[in-house]
Amino acid sequence: MGAAFFCQIAALDTSETLQNSTAYIQSWIEHLQNNPKWVLKASKQAREAVEFVMTGKLPEGKGRAAATA
Repeated sequence: MGAAFFCQIAALDTSETLQNSTAYIQSWIEHLQNNPKWVLKASKQAREAVEFVMTGKLPEGKGRAAATA
């Protein structure tokens, strides 16, 4: 999911990358049908990871440390 977010941020979200991302995410959803909360948790973690890479800051409530380059 993080890769799909990055493709959108970098304007690389072509129909091909969207199709590939959709297929990848769908394959995981099929395996996680019995626990849909895991899908939501994975989505949240992917978003937080993208935000961390983009800003160097941890999400609120995850600590106060910031990455340094």
